[in-house]
Amino acid sequence: MAGYTYILECVNGSYYTGSTKNLEVRLKTISGRKRSSVYSQTYSG
Repeated sequence: MAGYTYILECVNGSYYTGSTKNLEVRLKTISGRKRSSVYSQTYSG
């Protein structure tokens, strides 16, 4: 199985990077969050 690296632009203009072996499941997990991630709270600008 191939691995994926992704870069997402946050609402505050910063970037969140990660990697996964199952991109479809990971994107559903990320997009389903109702609260901002620890990253966004820590690096809000």
